[in-house]
Amino acid sequence: MIVLINPPVSEKAAFPAKCTWGLGCLKTFLSKNKIECVIIDEKNIELTIQKISELNKKIFLFGFTGMSYQINSALKLASYIKKKFPDSHVCFGGSAATGLKEKLLLNNSVDFVISGEGEIPLFTLYSCLKNGDDLEKVPALFFKNSGKIKNNNFYNLSLINI
Repeated sequence: MIVLINPPVSEKAAFPAKCTWGLGCLKTFLSKNKIECVIIDEKNIELTIQKISELNKKIFLFGFTGMSYQINSALKLASYIKKKFPDSHVCFGGSAATGLKEKLLLNNSVDFVISGEGEIPLFTLYSCLKNGDDLEKVPALFFKNSGKIKNNNFYNLSLINI
């Protein structure tokens, strides 16, 4: 199972976080490819943690999206996830992650960052992790390997028919 999370913004923010079109597209694509997926999009960290805690299935991969103003709450949630679900993987994507990929990977709670469009890379990452395949096969992926940040080629979404 993959859990996609739109992290909350501070309650003091002048605007609310909204569930992104991107998460909906990812969920649709993954579902069409027979991967169970849920979206969590709550207004604060406490409610988000509650929703994560209520999941009673084994969660294999957590995916975060968001803008730069959501990164702090996303990292707090990722830290919680790594403690509660130590065998799961955490991946960041979206515009902020694309711009902050190396910095995000310095955080011990972040395993992977997908740069650019995420449908094929997230599906391929899930498949590679499940099957023990080489992560070099995952397009647009940034990851840690022996203490160094590795990156695969950027992926052009226009090459596929979604």
